Amino acid sequence: MQILAFQAESVAFLVCSKYGIDTSEYSFGYVAGWSSNKDTKELKSSLDTITKCADEITRRIDKDLGVKSLDQIAKRKERVMER
Repeated sequence: MQILAFQAESVAFLVCSKYGIDTSEYSFGYVAGWSSNKDTKELKSSLDTITKCADEITRRIDKDLGVKSLDQIAKRKERVMER
């Protein structure tokens, strides 16, 4: 269960950071404490889960807010330049 709490805290930190919400005062201590005795394989596995989840959440938030991704902006620019 501790790994799920670590992953959730890490995802929350990444998502909040993207939108300018600073949770580092709490998050850094929690993440550092949990990860201090873990092996590289376990940390990498958690990192993969954390980044995928944070990316999915921010992608959905951006979609709901109407925020364009860099890929979408680049494709639109290419279409305009072709005209």
